[in-house]
Amino acid sequence: EPDTLDLLILLSWYTLLSFLRSLAHLASATTAHTSQAGQPPARGVLRLLSLLLVADTSAAASCLALFHPAGLSMVLLLEADCALLAIDLFSHMAKHAMHTMEDAHQHLTQTENHDHLQRLEERHTRRLALFDAVVFALELTSLALTVAHFLHIWSLHGLSFGLVDCVLALHLHTAIAAAGKKIALRRNLNKIHRDLNGYFSDATELDMRKAHQAGDVCCICLGTMSASNVKKVPCGHLYHTHCLKEVVERARSIHAARCPLCRASLVPETNDSNNATVVPVNQENVVPENNAPVIAQPMNGNGGEHALFRFSTEGILPVWLPLPAFSFEVVRRPSNTGNNEAVTAAPAAPA
Repeated sequence: EPDTLDLLILLSWYTLLSFLRSLAHLASATTAHTSQAGQPPARGVLRLLSLLLVADTSAAASCLALFHPAGLSMVLLLEADCALLAIDLFSHMAKHAMHTMEDAHQHLTQTENHDHLQRLEERHTRRLALFDAVVFALELTSLALTVAHFLHIWSLHGLSFGLVDCVLALHLHTAIAAAGKKIALRRNLNKIHRDLNGYFSDATELDMRKAHQAGDVCCICLGTMSASNVKKVPCGHLYHTHCLKEVVERARSIHAARCPLCRASLVPETNDSNNATVVPVNQENVVPENNAPVIAQPMNGNGGEHALFRFSTEGILPVWLPLPAFSFEVVRRPSNTGNNEAVTAAPAAPA
């Protein structure tokens, strides 16, 4: 059984690690805020992260020297928190480096000529992709180490179906669910990147000459454009490939994304099988091009349905609670026999 001195040492140890982790979170939040606000990187963030890494390494070395007589299991139990903090620090450093490269690239694009700008854009894209892959690998490694850490604690405590076991099970479920979400998000981002190359063509030399003569810039980053890294959307506007990718990522789907300038859909709705043009039912005087047949659709897009009530447990129940989410809605549908409308309860599939 641990005595009072051991408890004080453990309390001091975890208090120190909590303090270091709070400073790391502060540095990460500062980097995220300046990046989203379009401001240059904050001074001192990289210095703070470096000092935290040195302090974490010193704490790990001290832990190894002090708790080595307690056995390998105790050393691994305490060193796991140091390893997790070190991985988070490296991830924050990579994000800070990406923000620094973005800021430096924006200043270079305003001074370099057109020929050298194309090479800068290609090199900048490769570097961002490399650092993004490093951040993703570090985040997955942190989650995998977290799962291993909780399994180690469970093996030391033993399976007894008590309160401690329930807490450990919930933490394991949270870590595994977070890893699954990150992998699914990464797959979605890769799909978005493939869709960008499939749906949108690169800007031609004629498009670039017109843009340079008009003094057009990318409306997202306000930087100049080179032909090798510019996409043309169906409405005719030009964007950097990585800027357009950010727009689609925020919309979660290329079909839901809209042009930031004119708010037109990036993927116009067409019916390729019948060569038909889809228009709202109230636009009776609109004549489609090429004499294509007109398909009348209701304005709400759901066959005249009107949602009266919706309920979902998503966002109400905590993510770590191992319970399935569910939702349902009450909709009003037009009757098939007359003009009277019917109210129907339409339960949704469990999430």
